[in-house]
Amino acid sequence: MIAILAFGSLLDDPGKELATAMVEKRPTETPFAVEFARLSASRGGAPTLAPVDSGGGTVRASFLVLDNDVSLQEAKDMLWRRETNKVANQ
Repeated sequence: MIAILAFGSLLDDPGKELATAMVEKRPTETPFAVEFARLSASRGGAPTLAPVDSGGGTVRASFLVLDNDVSLQEAKDMLWRRETNKVANQ
């Protein structure tokens, strides 16, 4: 089973490609602290969360469980395309 830990914008908007591959969404919290790192121009000025070693706090998250047919490399590629806005028809 492959799952992606989603938080921040990925949590509510995994994108078309990941959403299609997802079979379950398991709510959790980040196992590490995060804080606002910068504003994202590609997401309309929304804040970007980043893991930090000190300070910050945990946030709402989910494991996006992917279909068993999705390989680890395919999951990495889908996540990269989503994060870089390279998914066609998203």
